[in-house]
Formats: sequence, structure tokens, C-alpha cells
Amino acid sequence: PRPAAAGASMSGAIGMEADLTLPEMSQPLRLPLQLLPIWIEPCVGTDFLGRYEVKKVLEDRPGAKGQVFEVYDKEAKKPCGLQVCNLMREGDVKCFVERLQLESLDTDNKLFMRLHDVALALPGRLAIIEDIPTKNLWEDFDRIEPGTNLVAKVAAVANAILGGLCRLHAHGWAHCGVSPLTVCLSMDGDWKLTSLEGAKRVRELAAVTPALTGTAFAPEALLGLPVTEKVDVWQLAATLCEAIMRKRICE
Repeated sequence: PRPAAAGASMSGAIGMEADLTLPEMSQPLRLPLQLLPIWIEPCVGTDFLGRYEVKKVLEDRPGAKGQVFEVYDKEAKKPCGLQVCNLMREGDVKCFVERLQLESLDTDNKLFMRLHDVALALPGRLAIIEDIPTKNLWEDFDRIEPGTNLVAKVAAVANAILGGLCRLHAHGWAHCGVSPLTVCLSMDGDWKLTSLEGAKRVRELAAVTPALTGTAFAPEALLGLPVTEKVDVWQLAATLCEAIMRKRICE
């Protein structure tokens, strides 16, 4: 770790940059990190890190490892998400590092909803500042305007999400949780995948039970056959069908 140019913040946090050496990556991943001298639990109506105004609790963030808030970034002048979780166990650290690894695959910021800032209070309380969507696919299709070219809309969503899935598959990962809730419209107008915390390595999928493969069980999972990254394609197809029908068929 090294001190960042910004130094200490108004909250007493020390700004740092950490170089993480991750598996399957040729170069370390640089992570902006705020080291907090004391942890103060975020709550609605307060400021976090002197920068993020906590607006409300978000109940529907799929895959979240802790409580999630909507906050307003007073410097960037835009809303974002604040996820608060623990980083005490080895499994917690593994999940967080894998999320960083997968998000780093999106070099153009067009495929995944991503984190932007991290604050850590030892021994293991973690705050993640992340993208917040304008709406998910379910909300978008539930309020679709009359006269909309549905075929073109579905094709645009499918192409965008397939781009993210192909990137994951090319690096040996499967999302395992594609649903109308994890396909989201970002504030920059792109359809992206969220909830990478639930992704799994393809080589580990053989041991995954149907209950661990997202909201739409692939036929091979139900039949007890080996599960591959193709489970994502099945889930995307089911997701688009649900959006078109405006009815959940895979709950």
C-alpha cells in the first residue's frame, strides 16, 4: 500500500492506493482505499467519509453481502450505492478479491456495474462505493411505453448482456445469477450486469447444485448432468422471456 496524493480526508480517513496481486492476472490491480481510524455505522441523514450523503436504505440489491444504501456523492454530484459488509473471514476476503478481479475485466466500463471507492476500518469493517442503476430490467419492462419496438429493445439488451457473459466465460467464469433483477440500466445509459459476487469458476460448477445456479434452473442442472457456463445463456433467455411476458416464471 502507498499513501494517495489526497492524503487524509475530512473524516480522518487516510487515502491510500493498494496494489493487489490477483490470480490469473499478469499485473497487480490498483485499488483506491480509505483507511478509517474508527468505524461509524452509516445511517440515513448522515454523511459518510464527509463526501457521501446517505439518502435511504436499498432493499433489493441482489447478491449484496451486507446492508446497502443509496448515497449522493457531493463531489461527483451523482447518486451511487454504499454497501457495508464484513471482511473478517477468509471467505469474505476471497469473495471481495474475486469481485475486483472480475470487474477489472471490463476495461471500457461497458459490461458490469462496478465499485469506485473502498473504505476499511480494522479489523474488518468494509464500505464499498459502487454504481447504482437507474432501474433493472423488470422495472423497465413493467413501465414500457406504448409503441415501443419490443424486438429491437430485447435485441439491444441481449447483445449488451451477452457481451458481459462472453467476457466472463473467456476468462473461465460463469455469472450464475442472470435475472431481471441483475440486468440493470446504468446511469450512462448502458445495460450492464450486476451482482458479480455470485459468480463462480467454470471448473467448479460440476459441484454446484441447482439451487446455487441463479433464478432459472438450467435443464442440465435439474437432470443432474454437468453444469457449464451455458447456464448463463439459459438464464438470460428466461430473463428476457420474463421481461416480455411481464411475469415471473422462475421464482
